[in-house]
Amino acid sequence: ILTKAIQSLPDRCRQIFTLRKIYNLSQAEIATRLGISECTVSAQLTIGVHKCTEFFARHRREARD
Repeated sequence: ILTKAIQSLPDRCRQIFTLRKIYNLSQAEIATRLGISECTVSAQLTIGVHKCTEFFARHRREARD
């Protein structure tokens, strides 16, 4: 389910989310690696967490129905 949730993220968001949560890179390392600001990394991580949370909630509702 986690893999499906991550795969459902937009490309850039998925890339940042994976680098942070799976590969444990710091936000500064991600920003440097991708040539973007740490603020963008932070914003994309927030979006990723929210979208994954929504994905899990939908999955849970569907499993109950």
